[in-house]
Amino acid sequence: MIVTPGELPADDAVLNARGWKCPLPVLKAAKLLALAAPGEILRVEATDAKSMEDFREWAGRDATVELLDQREATDAGRSLFVHRVRRR
Repeated sequence: MIVTPGELPADDAVLNARGWKCPLPVLKAAKLLALAAPGEILRVEATDAKSMEDFREWAGRDATVELLDQREATDAGRSLFVHRVRRR
């Protein structure tokens, strides 16, 4: 799904996974998303660059997960990897 940032729905929850090494960001996100209602969106903020690939792989193999958006940003001069996933 390709949408412009103004078209993205609001986040229902945010997981601060800063400082965690993969696969922890995906494992914790999976636990939280499993408790979410269909359609709810989880935003994950991670500092591990490998999380970009890990989230794509997770969404590709789990039919209950939809990867809405991924982007790299900076926060206080440090790389931040933002992932937005929705429970199907």
